[in-house]
Amino acid sequence: MPRENWKLTQDEARDYRSWHLRLQQMGVAVGSDGGYLSKPASRLAERLRLEQNDPATIFDLPGMALAFVLPAGLLVLATGSWIRRSEVVLAWDSPELELSGCEQSPYYDKLISGFIPYPPKLLNPFLTGELPLRRGAVAGVIVAISYTSVPAIYPDHTAVPVELFLYDEWDQELHYTFEASVSRSLKVAYEREQRRNHATRPRERIFGELFGDDSKIAAETGSPSVDASIGPQTSAQVNEQEKSLGTVE
Repeated sequence: MPRENWKLTQDEARDYRSWHLRLQQMGVAVGSDGGYLSKPASRLAERLRLEQNDPATIFDLPGMALAFVLPAGLLVLATGSWIRRSEVVLAWDSPELELSGCEQSPYYDKLISGFIPYPPKLLNPFLTGELPLRRGAVAGVIVAISYTSVPAIYPDHTAVPVELFLYDEWDQELHYTFEASVSRSLKVAYEREQRRNHATRPRERIFGELFGDDSKIAAETGSPSVDASIGPQTSAQVNEQEKSLGTVE
């Protein structure tokens, strides 16, 4: 009887890997059950090296978003391979992290601040197939963004495993596991700035009402506007001006 080859869908594979990571975190020995993790070695493994250069960080961002930032070096030993797709998987259930379009994030500049040289070379296009893998070495940063928050059970400075899967044109897999530290520094700074702005807003409004556009205030309050450039006038001065205009006999 012919043996049926069972292949997981992409969603099933992502769930499997997340569970695989959680088991590893709990200290449970896990193997390549069902032969899924025992695919033939990818040609990428012979031609590509990806190394972590400095500590990686998972930033919890304002709103519902997080970013994985990995300083890395990419070494291409030989041409002839192409990365067709890639996946970044966290240790908890979360939407897939996106490698494309991270530069459009309003926090991108803050995510890469502190890199030398600045700005660092973004390696994402090599991992998504947008740029060809040419022989040579390049150092830079990998940035992946997901529209979800870091769970509260992972406090700051917690070490979290992050998996990167690269697939060649034959759908063969090259797998890397990195360790990243959780940071809520950008979210805390944003919330602090929001509180500061909220605290100063009433004071700015009062200042505007006292020294701002008097015509706007008059329209809001129904009181006559005053030309601040000439200051307050007495009734005698007003009558004198009206006589000169011929409005009073």
